[in-house]
Amino acid sequence: MNSASGLGKDRSVTFTYETSEQGVRRVLQSMRAWLATMGLDEDFCGTAEITLAEVMNNVAEHAYHGEARDTALLKLRLTPEGCEFDLTDQGEPMPGLSLPTGQLPTLVGPRAELPEGGFGWFLIRTLSDRLTYTRENGANHVHIRLPFTHG
Repeated sequence: MNSASGLGKDRSVTFTYETSEQGVRRVLQSMRAWLATMGLDEDFCGTAEITLAEVMNNVAEHAYHGEARDTALLKLRLTPEGCEFDLTDQGEPMPGLSLPTGQLPTLVGPRAELPEGGFGWFLIRTLSDRLTYTRENGANHVHIRLPFTHG
C-alpha cells in the first residue's frame, strides 16, 4: 500500500511527449521512474504504467491515426488520496465527445473469433476512481485519478 503522508502541498511533474509508440514508451518509463523516486511501491507504479499506457496508446492510435505528428502533455500530481494524471493532446476528439463505456466485449465462441481488443477502457475504469474527458479549444483533456487503496 502507498501512502502520501508527508507530501508537500504540490508534488507534481509535467512531461511533454511525442504522440508515437516510441514517445509513449519513453514517457511511461520517465513517469514510472518519477513515481518510484517519490517513494511509491512497484505495484502502484505498475498500475499507473498499465493505465496510462492504455490511454496514451489510444491517443497515438486513434486521435493521431498512428502518425507521430504532434506532442502531448502528461501532468502528474500526488495527493493524499492518490495520483492524478492529466493528459492533453491536440488530436481528433473522442467519438461523441465522450469516453468509451468500458464494457467488456463478448467472450463467447471459437478462440479464433474472440476479440483481440476492447479491454482497455474497462481496465482503465476498473483501476481508477475518477475519470473525465473534455474537449476545449481544439484540445482533448483526460483526467484520471488512481487511488492509493482499492475497495
